[in-house]
Amino acid sequence: MSKYMHTINGKPATFDGYQICYATFYGKANILCCSLAQIRKEQKLTYKHRSADGFDTVAGHYGYFRYE
Repeated sequence: MSKYMHTINGKPATFDGYQICYATFYGKANILCCSLAQIRKEQKLTYKHRSADGFDTVAGHYGYFRYE
């Protein structure tokens, strides 16, 4: 079964319920996503929330790693 992890500029990241942040910000284990659909949904929410707050949405490149 595949698991997915968010990345920002190729570095581990996690979705905190509002936006995608670097995983080291929280100092705990990164939570993996169960589906690519979840990754895409959380990326869209991040773009939406950052735009609404007036932040640049292209400052970081959001991606993901897939683990088998």
